[in-house]
Parts: sequence; C-alpha cells; structure tokens
Amino acid sequence: NQQLPLTVSYVGQTAEGAQMKLAQYIQQVDDKVNQELEKDLKDNIALGRKNLQDSLRTQEVVAQEQKDLRIRQIQEALQYANQAQVTKPQVQQTEDVTQDTLFLLGSEALESMIKHEATRPLVFSSNYYQTRQNLLDIESLKVDDLDIHAYRYVMKPTLPIRRDSPKKAITLILAVLLGGMVGAGIVLGRNALRNYNAK
Repeated sequence: NQQLPLTVSYVGQTAEGAQMKLAQYIQQVDDKVNQELEKDLKDNIALGRKNLQDSLRTQEVVAQEQKDLRIRQIQEALQYANQAQVTKPQVQQTEDVTQDTLFLLGSEALESMIKHEATRPLVFSSNYYQTRQNLLDIESLKVDDLDIHAYRYVMKPTLPIRRDSPKKAITLILAVLLGGMVGAGIVLGRNALRNYNAK
C-alpha cells in the first residue's frame, strides 16, 4: 500500500514527450473509470427505481384488495340485514359491532356505508408515501451532468529539471569504455595468435 498522494512518472525520449504521454495515459484511465462509474450509477438508479415502483404497485394492490374486501363484508351484512328485515340500527355503540354483528346496523346504514366505501379513495400507510417520495427523489437525479474523476492533481505535471534516465554522458562513456575493451581484446587476441603461429 502506497501512501497518498501517489507520485506518477513516465520515461520518454524527451521531457515534453514523456509529459504528454503520461497525461494521455492518465486521461485514458480517468475516462475509462468515468464510464464505468457512470454505467454503474445508472444501473443502480434504474434498479432502485424499479424496486420502488414494484413496491408502490404492490401496496396499491393490497390497498385495493382491502377496500374490496371491506365492501364485500358490508354487502354480505346488508344481505343478512335484509333477510332479517333489520332496517334501523339495533345497537347503541358502533364500536361493539364486529363482522358477525355488522348486520345489526340496519339496511339503511349499510347501504349508505357501501356508497361511502365505493367512493372513498384508497387508504395507504405512511410507508407508501415515503416510498413515493423516495421514487420522486431517484427520478430527479441527473447522472449525465456529473463530472466524475478517478484522480485529483495535488500538483500539475511538471517537466524534470534534469534527465531521469539514460543520461547521454554516462551512455557515451560506457560505450567508449566498452568499445576500448573490445578493441584491446581483439588486438591482444591477434598478437597472441601471431606469436603462437610464429613458434
């Protein structure tokens, strides 16, 4: 693990060429990371949107089923009230009325309840509205406007003060020394061969 900030360098024929090539490589990496992050972000947003939409649809179906069930229960109680010829309420406290004793409210009250339940909007929990708010928040996200970078310069790239690698003077000296040694080896080898042949 290298400590941050990282130092990046590149060796080239000229300082300007090395600087330009390094800038190109850094930009290529940055562009690739930018594309990957943007794609990943878009995929996550799309998945989150789909999950929230599915959750809303499920909650709407459940709320509709509960409403339909309530209407069916009241209609069933109305049938019992009509069969028992109960038109007026037979109970004083409506809190004591259960599903089994709902018909005691009387056919007039039950018919009114059916009309009221049919026109009443669906009843949702606070979770439904929170899910709806989350969906609106996700839909308002704009990924295309983001400017994502994989790096941040602490210092802008600079040209080196002196060459970092193969220095011309050292290379020249080593070439002269190596050439001299090879030349001396050849001369000594020839002389040794002449002396050997002369004997």
